[in-house]
Amino acid sequence: MSTELIIKYEEAFGCKIVANAKQFYLVYDKEYAYLPVKTRNADLMLILEQHVADVQKRITCDSTFSMTVKNVMIENYKKQAPTISSVSDSLAVSTRNLQRKLKEENTRIQDLLNEIKQNLADSYLKNNSLSITEISFMLGYAEPAVFTKAYKKWTGLTPEIARSKALV
Repeated sequence: MSTELIIKYEEAFGCKIVANAKQFYLVYDKEYAYLPVKTRNADLMLILEQHVADVQKRITCDSTFSMTVKNVMIENYKKQAPTISSVSDSLAVSTRNLQRKLKEENTRIQDLLNEIKQNLADSYLKNNSLSITEISFMLGYAEPAVFTKAYKKWTGLTPEIARSKALV
């Protein structure tokens, strides 16, 4: 980021900007989002338009369809375990088209779901206050034995052994 652009950001936002950071965030109180814009600031608009263009370019370059699907699944997982129909609805594509595009990237919806569940399981297993039964229910398994079998298939270890060896 050029020094000139940093100065513009600092003037526009009224705060210090950290250059060459991997990511940056604009944090403000929630109630400010609903306030009307009282004046037009052409300089700020140019900065925001450039930022949007940069983000769109980065997303286009870095993102695959399966990554987009995975992000939608993670977002849906907050409410309930995602299904192929809920993901296709969120992406406004047919289930068949979703499956076809994933197949082009040599993956399936179930593979992505298993990857999400394994990452969550690894994270949950780090918390010793959660029992294996609680973790299995949190991941949507009706029985802890089913979770244990799935985890062993993913990692070659039972959740108990993974937790005791601190491999997660």
